[in-house]
Amino acid sequence: MARGRLSHEEVVLLQENPYVEFVSRQRIMYTYEFKCLFMEQYLAGKRPVDIFRQAGFDVSVLGKSGLSERQPGGNLFMPVMAWRG
Repeated sequence: MARGRLSHEEVVLLQENPYVEFVSRQRIMYTYEFKCLFMEQYLAGKRPVDIFRQAGFDVSVLGKSGLSERQPGGNLFMPVMAWRG
């Protein structure tokens, strides 16, 4: 993803992951369940790359900058804050 756009094969691969709600060549949207899982593990001290790997993602598809953009403060953080109250 850091390259800009995902290939058709990468989109198909991501669509198979149960934690992906939507994926296109330009965008990946994760399920609420994954967002909560990510935040819990991140706040417990796990690295984003390890969280994504454990969730079944091929991190080479997401790219290094793609993973760093998914840390708290990004799209994952807001729904979890509402969930935690």
